[in-house]
Amino acid sequence: MNDTPTAAPTREDFLTQLRRVSADRMTTWCSETELPCGLFHATELGGEVGEALNVVKKLHREAQGWRGSRATVEDLAEEIGDVVVCLDKLAAYYGIDLAQATAAKFNATSEKVGLPHRLAVDQPSRGFSRFDPPGLWESEPRSSADTSGQVIR
Repeated sequence: MNDTPTAAPTREDFLTQLRRVSADRMTTWCSETELPCGLFHATELGGEVGEALNVVKKLHREAQGWRGSRATVEDLAEEIGDVVVCLDKLAAYYGIDLAQATAAKFNATSEKVGLPHRLAVDQPSRGFSRFDPPGLWESEPRSSADTSGQVIR
């Protein structure tokens, strides 16, 4: 674990930096026995998407001149940031390179609907392993009878 969980001394792309610093923060935030499982990451993502949608609803309400609580585009930016962080944590848990998966899906949709727009699909980035740092993303609910510390699926 880094003493100072900030940007690496060498230049890294945003998603690689997010993955690395998020993993470091997770190990600091949670004890070894409390690391979140895939279900937690998925429900956390769903909650954050819901919060973003709530802001969009308020922005639409204001644009229509309807009564009710208000929100700002800055509120939406904050919620979208939460969504990206949670999406990457879910992807990390399952060992998915978010940039590569996004580019591949974008390209497949363009191909499917006959559009020429494509994104470059690079080789998977370093540090996108589910087990980086070792053991971080494999936490799952464990049986009380399991004394070996192994993940029970």
